[in-house]
Amino acid sequence: MDNPPKQYLGHFSIQGRRLPGQVTLAGRDSKLEVFSDHHIHLPKEKMQTIRGVARSGEKVTICNAIGAEMSGSSFYYGTTKHFISLFPHHVAIGPRHIDAERKIVSRISFTTTGAINLFYDHGAFGSSSSKNIRRLMPDWAKKDRRKITYNRIYYYADRGPIVSAKSKDYEIVVFNGGTFSSPSPKGINVKNEVRIALNFKKAVSLEDALHAAHEFRILCEFLSHAKQCIQNVRIQHKNSEQQEGEITLHSSYENRVLAKRPTFATT
Repeated sequence: MDNPPKQYLGHFSIQGRRLPGQVTLAGRDSKLEVFSDHHIHLPKEKMQTIRGVARSGEKVTICNAIGAEMSGSSFYYGTTKHFISLFPHHVAIGPRHIDAERKIVSRISFTTTGAINLFYDHGAFGSSSSKNIRRLMPDWAKKDRRKITYNRIYYYADRGPIVSAKSKDYEIVVFNGGTFSSPSPKGINVKNEVRIALNFKKAVSLEDALHAAHEFRILCEFLSHAKQCIQNVRIQHKNSEQQEGEITLHSSYENRVLAKRPTFATT
């Protein structure tokens, strides 16, 4: 069963007005819908960056929208309601807004569909057993006086980057992006996603950051002899504060090839 589309309700700044709207993230069917009691006019140049705030608190930035895919009005209980629907090429969601036309991206990180095989970190994840398992257990768990008849330890050893290299414009860092859930009666859960980070020497635009990511994707395809797609893209704003989370970037055409001139000169 396919995952349902993700939606964010909130308010968006349109021509100096704060209007209610909804962003639907559904790949090629993604859209921004905005509603108003008055006619909505949005020139093409104003569609490059549209900012909003979701009800859940996230900052939402619509980047490089096109439309209007659909617009009009309807008569509802004695009043006329206007609406507009736009197609967003990218939607950024996170702790701050971005500007699609300015050089604000200091880092972009992502994974590819074959990264886990290309950059396999042998020994980072494993399992073992211990003759004295109690010494590894927290104090509250040691209080159970039942005899331990069997034990199995599952571990993750972080040894830093799997691969790192420098190019003319950015540093490449490949690393394990492990996620963990708290132990419970249901068991334990550890997942890993091999991620690639491009740390730019100077901040670049969103378009240039995506070009660099797709250039690296082409290198991955060359090494694996198979098509690869970019997934789970995150960016870091050049003005981000310490401990500030990354901005998640949703692309309506996530698998579209954007790179034109691959440049893999590393030192």
